[in-house]
Amino acid sequence: SAMSAAPYRVQRRRKPWKNAGLAWRSPPSPWIGSTITAAITSGWARNRAYTSASATASTKRSGSFGGLLTKLSSSSWAYLSQKITVEPDKYYRFSGWGFLNDTSITNVKLRFYWLDASQSKISSNPTEKELAAKGSDFQFIETESTLSPSTAQFADVQTYVYLNKAGPSLPAIFDDLSFESVTPTSTPAPIATPA
Repeated sequence: SAMSAAPYRVQRRRKPWKNAGLAWRSPPSPWIGSTITAAITSGWARNRAYTSASATASTKRSGSFGGLLTKLSSSSWAYLSQKITVEPDKYYRFSGWGFLNDTSITNVKLRFYWLDASQSKISSNPTEKELAAKGSDFQFIETESTLSPSTAQFADVQTYVYLNKAGPSLPAIFDDLSFESVTPTSTPAPIATPA
């Protein structure tokens, strides 16, 4: 189950795929794959053939490219995913930056599902954070810190967009993504004082 990071002091330990500029390769091959190294069991994959993704140099938060995600032929949802090795019974968090500034886009999300050794979903409920407010600049998105189940071997990490109209003039962009293990440290509860 998801657990809020609020009661904890979080110490960061970066996973190997933290990379400024998202490490998107030059078009026409934006899937991450080998540039990310050890923790990645596969590169980014599109959920459907008509999901469109590319590296864009024109809209990025840092580095050389941002990752553009859209659908050109229909509305509804689209996502990119990749499977990352995790350890059971540890807290993880997914964060990054999203650019959302088009009325044709309902929202974008960062989300992840826990997978077992056979890469099947342990639960159909993802840990996710939605961004729905439009803005003229990148906005930070961060999921709650969530404890991996004892049977978890992978996380299916996804960038997600929902379009109410296909082919927005300002597609959603993701950049500076980080999936990381975190160490919750308990903080003392405040002492109640009599009124």
